Amino acid sequence: MGTTILIVAAVLMTIFFMAGLHVATALGLIGVVLMEFFSDRPLLGMLGQIAWNVNSSFILVAVPLFIMMGEILVRSGISERMYRVLSYWLAPLPGGLLHSNIAACAVFAAVSGSSAATAATIGSVSMPTFRQRGYSEHLAVGSLAAGGTLGILIPPSISFIIYGVLVEESIGRLYMAGVIPGILLSALFMVIIAIMVKIWPALAPSEHAPSWRVRLIGSLAMLPMILLMFIVLGTIYLGIATPTEAAAFGVVAALLLAAIERRVNLEMLKEIMLATVRSSCMIAALTGQASHGVPGHTHEPAGLADSHALGQMLEHGRRLIVGQPAVLQRRPLAFGEIAPARLAEEQADPP
Repeated sequence: MGTTILIVAAVLMTIFFMAGLHVATALGLIGVVLMEFFSDRPLLGMLGQIAWNVNSSFILVAVPLFIMMGEILVRSGISERMYRVLSYWLAPLPGGLLHSNIAACAVFAAVSGSSAATAATIGSVSMPTFRQRGYSEHLAVGSLAAGGTLGILIPPSISFIIYGVLVEESIGRLYMAGVIPGILLSALFMVIIAIMVKIWPALAPSEHAPSWRVRLIGSLAMLPMILLMFIVLGTIYLGIATPTEAAAFGVVAALLLAAIERRVNLEMLKEIMLATVRSSCMIAALTGQASHGVPGHTHEPAGLADSHALGQMLEHGRRLIVGQPAVLQRRPLAFGEIAPARLAEEQADPP
């Protein structure tokens, strides 16, 4: 049954996406079709309950907060100085400023949590320079696209928050699991860039290294980003704050840094609020529609349940990530049954 459900879902997803439907709409329609034909629960009675169960989670409050922090950093000028400092150290490598793209995306992802905000911010800072200095535009855009995906792995990833809520996994553990893969992926991107430029030197011009004095003095401009990284990630890893509380701390700290830069005004705050609302509504629509599960044919709660096969696959994947041995279950796990107690530590003290 699980295999049939996954095949039907894949076929429907392909059809809907080729028809040009929005992602949230396609996922919602797939969920409705699967619940109608593969579930013994009343369809109309469950739709509202499922959407409410997912989007009323306390942890999801962190999503708009992390988005807001990223929007503040985009408009505060801090990201531009960060990129310039990283270019002082990395530009002399084969590939020049392309390495700065990857490193800047990794650092910005460590404070914003958003892949889209990471790629857009670093791209707006770097692309004019690439065009002026004769870099291959295809490779420059490719490095931005690759670096933007680091926001999915490097904490505080918004994707980890959504995934953790859906499968009832500890957000803190997911963040711990994403650090090393994020660093390895960043290093791999930089190695690939260096190899490509060594083979085809015309892709990127040679850059001259500035003096050590310029590098060391310029590194002081990284202090605001390091402070934000500690406020967001350090408080989580040290057990001082939950991810939601750490996101709130990050927003306040980013606003203070923007105020020190004299960038805060009514127009800026309006842009930040509108951008945050747009992104948050998009994510809420995706999570609400994607959680329309397939509860199986027994009398277990529907809630966040999905197909048993998908639930088992996700649990084995989680065990591999955190280094636990895979354990064969006597029956497949439902999506909503995966470690129901592991989210309690994140929801122990709701406001």
